[in-house]
Amino acid sequence: MPTTSVPWMGNRVEMWEIEGTELTALQWHRPWNGSMRGFRILGADELTQVCAAVEEATAELRPAPRLEGVAGQPLDLEAFLEEILDR
Repeated sequence: MPTTSVPWMGNRVEMWEIEGTELTALQWHRPWNGSMRGFRILGADELTQVCAAVEEATAELRPAPRLEGVAGQPLDLEAFLEEILDR
């Protein structure tokens, strides 16, 4: 199960495919101390939607919630995912 690690607007995100399914697991951490911030399982369509939204937010083409009072004000990835996926 290969893991991909990418920076997403102040978060370190690890992604891996769940064998035998079309699902991908996401786990994100605080970049400065490595503590886990969240975990989510996404279907293939949801992952495509989320990746496109992160690219748009990175290019400042869409608003993105930030963690106020945290060094560097990283993306509030949990709120962002809920907004994008309407969960």
